[in-house]
Amino acid sequence: MKDVTITVFGNPDVPEDALAVSLLFSLKKSFPQYHIIHLDPNENIIPPERGFWWIIDVAEGIKKVTVFRDLDLLKSKRYLSVHDMDLSFTLHLLSKLHKLPKKFGIIAIPRYFTKEELFKEVLRIISTSP
Repeated sequence: MKDVTITVFGNPDVPEDALAVSLLFSLKKSFPQYHIIHLDPNENIIPPERGFWWIIDVAEGIKKVTVFRDLDLLKSKRYLSVHDMDLSFTLHLLSKLHKLPKKFGIIAIPRYFTKEELFKEVLRIISTSP
């Protein structure tokens, strides 16, 4: 698949949110043919207009790397203010606005993995999935 965008979310300055960001260099080296970018989940997220969109982010409440292809499987939380909005909220909003690509996958990673074991798993997922 040639037209692939990989968006890595996270804040490199917050240790519990920096794990996905630590993969950027290795992902760019392993997949030079793909468009790979880093965004903070609070930034203006503009999904790719075509191709496949991989989303990589740290998730709470999981013990292993998990792939989601259906937003309805993501747990919602109660939003009391704009400070509570997260990537899940933004993706649901993009879906309601019909701005979410038809082909996407969310690679949710647990907070407490080593970078090496995480990279192996993410590499396997991206290499073997459409």
